[in-house]
Amino acid sequence: MSEKVRFLNMANQSLPQWLLQEVGRRGEVKNKRDLDKDELYEYMQHVDIVLASGGSTITADDIKAMPKLRLITDCAVGYDKIDVAACKEHGVHVTHTPGVLNNDVADLAVGLLINVTRSLVAAHKYIENGNWGKTLFPLSTSMSDLKVGLAGIGSIGQEIAKRLEPFKTHIGYFARHRHDDLPYTYFEKIVDLAQWCDALIIIMPASKDNYHIVDDKVLDALKDGFLINVGRGSLVDTQALIDALESGHIKGVALDVFENEPHVPSSFLHMDNVVITPHIGSATQRTRRIMGQMVLDNIDAFLSGRELVNEVKETRS
Repeated sequence: MSEKVRFLNMANQSLPQWLLQEVGRRGEVKNKRDLDKDELYEYMQHVDIVLASGGSTITADDIKAMPKLRLITDCAVGYDKIDVAACKEHGVHVTHTPGVLNNDVADLAVGLLINVTRSLVAAHKYIENGNWGKTLFPLSTSMSDLKVGLAGIGSIGQEIAKRLEPFKTHIGYFARHRHDDLPYTYFEKIVDLAQWCDALIIIMPASKDNYHIVDDKVLDALKDGFLINVGRGSLVDTQALIDALESGHIKGVALDVFENEPHVPSSFLHMDNVVITPHIGSATQRTRRIMGQMVLDNIDAFLSGRELVNEVKETRS
């Protein structure tokens, strides 16, 4: 491109400053949140590239409002809130950053599982509130012999399973089809997996088919069990989950993702058997550096007319 390249930062999570500085060396960068309505409208007429992050919402109307837009580069794996069909229709390419965050998300999933089964948050509060020596702390749940169900057995799901094996857990999984190369128990229906397991870990991509796949029926099957979600908030029916917690039907919950981020239902904030984190699955310095470099690699490939590094399948030619 001979003209100055214009970038619009529509990331709903803060992108690293070094990344924004590098992008700034390649053109003009403006943040959507810094522009008023009229300024945003005017700038969108000239935008070539949009910067996005996990959970960024980019609608068909947004895409139509940027007639020069040709690339959306998402500093995340998930891109379920980007209207890729509209992108395809308007000749807009979409890239993301797959593969590099598998280990970090798997680590967090296992950490959340240990945290909620061993009641670590409640134990901290127990000491903080001065109860040690005055009352008995309730017994928690052992990881050994725990039956753990994985809803999703892709690359991250398999990394979680590998980490669980040394804890002497029993592992089952739900997926669209059986993986004959895996030694774990396969379930055709998620409700059957929930009924079998003691702890259900959700690690699936968001889609129309998966919306609220964990509903009241699945939670009913998970009686006296634990739910961990490191996938997407839309996979779980939040109200059904709150009802299951408040009724004591399930033992505990650990969540890194929510339906309406960054808003978290107040019900989750005052329960000792709930562990919540602010969507930090990939939030380590090493991984975010690699993800940022992938964003730059895709921008540079686009600007030089080379093949994009990590284009999503929906917008490929």
